[in-house]
Amino acid sequence: PVANNNMGILYLQQGRPKEAIQFFKKAIDSDKNYDIAHRNMAAVFYQLAKQASDDVKKADYNSMARQSIQRAMEIAPTPASMLAFARMQLKDGDFDGVLGMVEKLDAILPANKDVYQLKKLALEGLGRF
Repeated sequence: PVANNNMGILYLQQGRPKEAIQFFKKAIDSDKNYDIAHRNMAAVFYQLAKQASDDVKKADYNSMARQSIQRAMEIAPTPASMLAFARMQLKDGDFDGVLGMVEKLDAILPANKDVYQLKKLALEGLGRF
């Protein structure tokens, strides 16, 4: 799965998300529990959602991104997946959820600037900053 995942990353970096999806799917097909491919799939869908001009497609891509990152979190709640999940929660306006994830991340990654940035944005969203 690693080679297919790496190919997906290369295509994503080249701005070719459709090809990236194909390789991330191959990585997942060869190992359903390969959390990194699920997380990368979420990144592709999130990128496609940002680029979508159609609100229905945007919602569909966001839903697929959520499903992918949730699957990655089920397999292995790594700091990278937790950060991605918290960013998605922030985008969805789930500021309390972000703060809960930030608390977990702070125990794993103390003094991490990304964690503090998420906390600041969540507190701002709640009107507490």
